[in-house]
Amino acid sequence: MARLATALTGWICVLVLQTGCTFVISGSAMDGRVIDSETGAPIAGALVIAEWSGDIGGPVHSKSVCVHMEVATTDPDGRYHIPGWSRRPIADWEAGFFGLRNVETSRRTYKAGYIHLKYDLHNQSNILMTRFVGPTSARVEYLSHAGTPGCGREDGSLVKEVQLWHAICNEVRNLEGAGTSFLHQIDSHIASSLSGSSQQKYEPSRTIPTTCSNG
Repeated sequence: MARLATALTGWICVLVLQTGCTFVISGSAMDGRVIDSETGAPIAGALVIAEWSGDIGGPVHSKSVCVHMEVATTDPDGRYHIPGWSRRPIADWEAGFFGLRNVETSRRTYKAGYIHLKYDLHNQSNILMTRFVGPTSARVEYLSHAGTPGCGREDGSLVKEVQLWHAICNEVRNLEGAGTSFLHQIDSHIASSLSGSSQQKYEPSRTIPTTCSNG
């Protein structure tokens, strides 16, 4: 799935407290709309997935990690609200000597029959989508890249991605000629999103169906 990332000042902050290398990691709330790029009409029922990623490690050897995820659904007017969040470090690498740096926020969208296009140049809070045109095989290939493996695993927010995979599951079941192979892949994505002790603190994860292929 196409992704667009931008460093949005004020949307993410990493505050260093005066107690050694302890951090508070937080992201501010976001509001906007999802719009059909061709008609200008709002898109209701679209999922907006927001992810916060940053660099860990020293100045010589570093890598990017995704530390938190939020998922919201647009209302009849195409509006979405991503709630703010805040937490202390969980993993050692989040609170080490170098900590978490260069944090960026990215947003992507999903809606059955659509593809994520770009941010609205006139209002960066708004996201444009366009209808997908192509064979079933191309649609399945596009959807196979929808997730972000491991994003939010440390704090348990990865479980929120299950909502995305269930929506994709429902679409694929209705695609003629899609077969069952990708449905089994979705099973694996759901199982990964629900695994781990951190995910279990999210009450919804205890009642979410765990498979797609036999639904």
